[in-house]
Amino acid sequence: MEGPLKELAKLEKLTAKTAAKGKTTATNDPLDSLLQFLRQAKDSVENDGVSEEVVAELVQAVESRKKEVDDRQKEWYGALARLGKSLDKVG
Repeated sequence: MEGPLKELAKLEKLTAKTAAKGKTTATNDPLDSLLQFLRQAKDSVENDGVSEEVVAELVQAVESRKKEVDDRQKEWYGALARLGKSLDKVG
């Protein structure tokens, strides 16, 4: 029964709001920062108009946040799969 408990602890650690390591962050953090960036970009476009620089920054921000979310989901699903395998071994 210790194996499933270890995997559950790992899963809880991955889904926690605050990260213990610098590498892992909550999925909400990149999304919140993206929303904030998009609001700032909207204000900038409304005031100054659209420029290639603003569009390039938007593309880069969206791609980087998407990568962060994808990486985070991979970690989460991996931990969930390991938990399921541990439970299968016990049961």
